[in-house]
Amino acid sequence: MTKIRVLVLSVLLSPMCFVPSVGDNITSSFGEPAVLERVYEAHNANLRHRHHPNHPWGPHFEENPSNVTIREGQNSHLDCKVGLIEDKLVSWVRRKSDHLDLLTLGPTNHSSDPRFLSDFKYPNNWRLAVRNASKDMTGTYLCQISTHPPKSLEVQLTVEAPEVFIVVNSRGERIHDVHYKEGSTLQLVCIVNNLKSRSVSWFRNSDLLNHDVSRGGVSIKTEMNTDQESAKSVLNVARITRKDIGSYLCSAPPHNASVTVHILNGENPAELYHNHAMTYFVWSWKCFLLIFVLWVSK
Repeated sequence: MTKIRVLVLSVLLSPMCFVPSVGDNITSSFGEPAVLERVYEAHNANLRHRHHPNHPWGPHFEENPSNVTIREGQNSHLDCKVGLIEDKLVSWVRRKSDHLDLLTLGPTNHSSDPRFLSDFKYPNNWRLAVRNASKDMTGTYLCQISTHPPKSLEVQLTVEAPEVFIVVNSRGERIHDVHYKEGSTLQLVCIVNNLKSRSVSWFRNSDLLNHDVSRGGVSIKTEMNTDQESAKSVLNVARITRKDIGSYLCSAPPHNASVTVHILNGENPAELYHNHAMTYFVWSWKCFLLIFVLWVSK
């Protein structure tokens, strides 16, 4: 019996049954860290990574919203990248003043406006396609995930339409009527912003003006700025007469601006406005007298 106890104690105390304590550096017979310890450390590192507050769980947006600006008539899309979507659905809605319009739900289109389409891009971009954009499409759009409560990503779409207007003075004031003395030089300046076309034309009473018209004395100088998508066109008509009065149109398809040119009969603009004011005063005074007479006669 004593021999058996001695044998058990010798086995327990042998190196083969050594039980490591926490922190002991276990090595294999080749002097490298044990495989089990490497697996344990890798597993812990993976857990620390997945539980880090900067790595969200569940469906989430992978990118911050990016506002989109396009020109009228162009095609574009609004991005919405969703991670870990699981069994949820992604939809696009348009925010209006008092309600939301559903545009898409998952891959299905729900808008009666064919210019809005679901356009999924693998692997996780639930894009909203915008076709043939127009000014009225400018607004706020929401990409939503059907969580509880829903998660939303807001995108602002801006559609820039060409702007055309005519000015005549150094301050760049926009005009619709202009007065010139007979025999002076008519000068009109047309400014075009967000230019869609590559041409600017001038018309007088629907007749195209150019450098070789039979009248003569007509010059047009147009400067195109392709970087800023703008243009400046200057029309000069020398020695104007009463035949030159009418409507002048600056056209940058599909938009245009017009101004009416008047010829003065030997009076300057100040005198013209003074005469108009006097006429208005006389008519107002006559009306007052008529009302007074009628009131007295009662």
